[in-house]
Amino acid sequence: MYEEDLALTPNDYCLRENFAQFLDETGSLPDAPAQEQKVSALLPQNPMTPCIIGKLQVRLGNPEEAEKSFLRSLSIRKNYVPALNEMGMILANQRKATEAAGYFARALKNDPGSVEAYQNRGFMEQIEGNWDQALTDYHAAADRQPNGPADYFYHAFDLVTAHRGAEAFEYFNAAVHMNPNFWQARYTFGRELASAGRMEEALAQFSQVVRARPDFAAGHLNAALALAKSGRADEARQEFQITLRLDPANLAAQQNLQALPAPNAQAQ
Repeated sequence: MYEEDLALTPNDYCLRENFAQFLDETGSLPDAPAQEQKVSALLPQNPMTPCIIGKLQVRLGNPEEAEKSFLRSLSIRKNYVPALNEMGMILANQRKATEAAGYFARALKNDPGSVEAYQNRGFMEQIEGNWDQALTDYHAAADRQPNGPADYFYHAFDLVTAHRGAEAFEYFNAAVHMNPNFWQARYTFGRELASAGRMEEALAQFSQVVRARPDFAAGHLNAALALAKSGRADEARQEFQITLRLDPANLAAQQNLQALPAPNAQAQ
């Protein structure tokens, strides 16, 4: 029905936008960017559509194309906060923390209430090992979203930093239930579940992380470690290889990949 209507009204950008969302939601994600590209051609001065295209490209595992789209959005409106946030996260996942921090700072300068910017910057600090700064940013996000996912995640992370991870599970569950796309919470939750030996539950979280952010090397690494501990060597090998494709110097991935049994040895 969408295709028939668009054949009659090819310049109906609202219809094309709805079609792209439909494709995404029904498992045809690779086809969605083409429709959004046509929307962007119809609305060349709208910064939102290139940003949407960039988010789709992230989920398709095309960070370079995603970056081009986010920069296109910022060329239309230099302080478009959603694109600033997304550029920051792209760079953070490439471990370019200084450049990423600049984008997050711009986002917060233009929108001091941006929950996403505080969460993204906090997660970058968490991955870089700066947990005190991460906690500060997560607290700021929570203050701007009381009783919401950011609030529950802050409480969970606070318990983790106090080495009370088991007490945090209820908060993690609430955060990801309220926002199933909250991949940062899922990653931290997965780490705590793995530490508790609950590997299948941890894998469920990590699988959602790498689905949302296939450019996040640590997500693939932790999925691989959980798979290896569950005796699923072939799947673990694939995740270690993806980790090294994203982060060639990752020593943990290198060592654990070498430690896996050879495929033919496992078969025997």
